[in-house]
Amino acid sequence: MTAQFQASTELCWQLAQQTKPNDVVIVGVGTPLASAAVLLSRLLLHPQITVLFGTAVMPQSFSLAQSIFNSHLVSSAAIGNYTQSDVLDLIARGGVTLQFVSPLQLDAQANFNASRIPSVSGETRHLPGSLALADTNALVGRLVAYRIGHNSRFLTQEIAYETGLGAQRRNSGAIHSPGLGVVAAVTERATIGFSSENNSIPVLLNYSGPLDEVVSSTGFGIDVALASERNPVPQEVIDALEHIDPFNVRNLEDKQYRNNTLNDLLQQ
Repeated sequence: MTAQFQASTELCWQLAQQTKPNDVVIVGVGTPLASAAVLLSRLLLHPQITVLFGTAVMPQSFSLAQSIFNSHLVSSAAIGNYTQSDVLDLIARGGVTLQFVSPLQLDAQANFNASRIPSVSGETRHLPGSLALADTNALVGRLVAYRIGHNSRFLTQEIAYETGLGAQRRNSGAIHSPGLGVVAAVTERATIGFSSENNSIPVLLNYSGPLDEVVSSTGFGIDVALASERNPVPQEVIDALEHIDPFNVRNLEDKQYRNNTLNDLLQQ
């Protein structure tokens, strides 16, 4: 499969386009696809954005592949390093404007589950979710949820557990949180926007492939009136990802290629 048709390449490019010029973005080495997207944005779209890779501030040049096995590599390439408490304090003060998250489930109100799911036997299976995701959902300027696999298991009518609440529910009480929560969901097939207004319907912003297939594989209703078809990934983007991520670390988030990618990395 060529690069321009890989789901991870498509998704990286769509996530990169969710960034804004003055964003302060935080990502982790556990989400290589999101990391590649932020580096892609910095290279092609917004060179002035501030990037935090965990506690590493603005690492200038490092190998995504090597960072999977050596977390100190990113820190050594950074202009400075925060402590974990520094990062949490920055988030609490509203200093982070964007975070990419990959929950298991997301519903039409932008409530999401990254914590636990009922197993086939009826028992609850706990998931290794992101650090303090319930808090960052309320404090980070905006979250963008993503996942390879556009289906009703991810974009679901009802989530099994509430890790983070959408803005409509969080702001329905006396306390209003500063963060917008999940403002968009991005898959290899579509980008869906969410509003903080009560009873609003998610809006399909763009899509690839047959529109009826995108709609039918979404587990909740979406407004398609303003949806536009995605253009092919530009060659410039493909070339940039070859430079940023030559070993296709981003494919670790694609079940179809995960094992082969990991085997290739272990042989480097």
